[in-house]
Amino acid sequence: MKKHVDDDTREIIVSFISEGYERLDDAEAKLESLGTGDDVACLNSIFRLFHSVKGSAGFLGFENIKLLTHEAEALLEVFLKEKAAVSQEALDVIYQTIDALRSMIGLVERDYADEEAAPVATERAAILRDCMATLRAGLRAEAGGAPQGAAGPQAAPAIPSPAPATAAAASSALPNEILLSELVTAEMAERFLSESMDLVDDIEKGGMGLTTRPAPGEAVNELFRAAHTMKGNAGFFGHAFLERLCMELETILDAARRGAAPVNEALANAVIAKVDEFRHAISTVRVLRADGAADGGAAPAPLPSGAPPPGCRGPGPRVAA
Repeated sequence: MKKHVDDDTREIIVSFISEGYERLDDAEAKLESLGTGDDVACLNSIFRLFHSVKGSAGFLGFENIKLLTHEAEALLEVFLKEKAAVSQEALDVIYQTIDALRSMIGLVERDYADEEAAPVATERAAILRDCMATLRAGLRAEAGGAPQGAAGPQAAPAIPSPAPATAAAASSALPNEILLSELVTAEMAERFLSESMDLVDDIEKGGMGLTTRPAPGEAVNELFRAAHTMKGNAGFFGHAFLERLCMELETILDAARRGAAPVNEALANAVIAKVDEFRHAISTVRVLRADGAADGGAAPAPLPSGAPPPGCRGPGPRVAA
């Protein structure tokens, strides 16, 4: 039986279902292209597709889909960060995971919920963890048999990293709040947050397609301008936490603009990671009236599960009474 949801939530769920199927199809197509080109870029693309489904599922409360996509991400990181070779057994596990996720999205399509998928999610997550354990055991065996500093014969190439992201450390002391005044009304604050989420959607789309654009330099400039616009708006509204996050993304992108960092999959992943921080900051901001200014807010803790999918909105800013 379908879970009762309001019209707005139903619209978001329908969008999640459509985009979820599409992203899983894209991930499967990427898997099939492994071995025919840049495998690191291909694996990074698959990681981002799982990450996008996970973030949307987390926002909508589909905990079983979120669990399984999180474990799929973790397996991909064994290839990308720990440099394990991609085995046929691991590929089979990923294909099976995609099939399971399709079935789980089918449950959402039927019920607007994924509670019935709990046994499948638990079973498949355990299989993914077993696969990771097997790969890591192989890495330890290779390390024990190879000279120090030597790479195994099938080791994946290293992924270059862009300028380091510093959001958690640099922004943790800033309050995630907007203080209303004669210049800043509640309506203005709500419009600012809505427009900021639109800019975040643009940044996510730009980051997802960063390495496929014919002119990646212009793509980086577009991302920089979006971050710069949001930073300026955040400064006007006194939203110091969001302003700092924008500055951090500008720093990452500026390195690419100056040629100090490559425009590659690592840069795209850094942009997507920052998108999660933006969405979390916007959806959890405290909007304080003048008489509630003494009740200072605190920066939110990082959320590994991501936040609203593109075009979706949370419950809106909370105005203190």
